[in-house]
Amino acid sequence: MYNDFRSIGQDAVSILSAAHFANPPHGPPYHVVGQGVFIDTGFGRGDSLRAAVQAGFREMHGIELCPEYYNSLADSDLVALAATSPIPDAVRIRLWKGTSPDCLAEMLPKLYGRDVTVWCDAHYDGKPAELCGKYGQCPLIAELDTIVAAGLDPTPLIMIDDASVFASTAWWRKYGPRDYDRDQWPTFTLIYDTLKPHGYRILIDQEIIWCWRP
Repeated sequence: MYNDFRSIGQDAVSILSAAHFANPPHGPPYHVVGQGVFIDTGFGRGDSLRAAVQAGFREMHGIELCPEYYNSLADSDLVALAATSPIPDAVRIRLWKGTSPDCLAEMLPKLYGRDVTVWCDAHYDGKPAELCGKYGQCPLIAELDTIVAAGLDPTPLIMIDDASVFASTAWWRKYGPRDYDRDQWPTFTLIYDTLKPHGYRILIDQEIIWCWRP
């Protein structure tokens, strides 16, 4: 089942580039990439962190609950990863092990006043169910609630990966019955209803749900 997400995710990861961050679909640049903080709520094999490094982010935080994925990025890998940045000497990468809402709750208060981009990609990818943690197969709503509760200024840009899983029934007809519990996953409507009262605008572009507050 991991490959089912990879087929979606590879297209989304390709969007994480300096060009796309400089020209997001919602209009003018939201953040100055070279000065921003990038948070990946489920870094897996590290693809999104690598893309963020190459996009020019100086500070990155990767969260992972699965021991296999967390251990896959050894310190030596982080050094090599930082070296791919256009500003390698200025790059800082920190890995967090645990559930994404809990790690965000600890991390975000320390980022007040910073330009923050949160890449929400902590949802279940077919690994053993016991690795889902206390938030179930998809901790997205708990992540969004934590981001909103942090009250950061400026407001973080939220990018939710795998949009078709949340906004389309076609994915569930094709893959859902195998290993996934639809009741543990929010619909796009629930995502919208969670963020809209807090002034967020929401836009689906390719495989990303962009959420920002003007």
